Amino acid sequence: MRRLYTLDFPNLEVENSFLRQVVPAYTGQETNRANDIQADAVDALYDPEPERFVTALKRLFANVPYDLTDRQNEQMWQAIVYVVLKMVGVAVLAEVKTNEGRIDMTAETPEHCYVIEFKLDTSAAEAIRQIKANHYADKFAGNGKTLTLVGLAFSKAKRTIVDAAVEKLEV
Repeated sequence: MRRLYTLDFPNLEVENSFLRQVVPAYTGQETNRANDIQADAVDALYDPEPERFVTALKRLFANVPYDLTDRQNEQMWQAIVYVVLKMVGVAVLAEVKTNEGRIDMTAETPEHCYVIEFKLDTSAAEAIRQIKANHYADKFAGNGKTLTLVGLAFSKAKRTIVDAAVEKLEV
């Protein structure tokens, strides 16, 4: 007989406590500094100031030790951003399926919806092109929220965001 187990957090407090420790441990930053950067990133999404969001992420990535990014790919960067947003209570989803593909990430606040695409060693414009070509934003049309497309381009050599593109769609 085969047994299957699902591991999960027993409650929201334990999950939040765990997530608050992940980013500082991964980036090598002091916990308070990492938390301040995360709060700035989230405030930027609520305000909405997506360019400030990107700047906050760059500040966070500037402290990730180079030897932790030896085998980097888009998913590594996606995972870091996911944890940053998840731990501060943003409604964030990764690999969101649509009829034409998978959105790398979505982040929602009460008034705003962000469709985020990650690219490695290519341009942020390419990320925006992919969002549009695959009609990813259609999934959120008519939800009453301001819709913003965000393309984030990372560099293997620089180990951070090197290009960002932001485009607000008319609702």
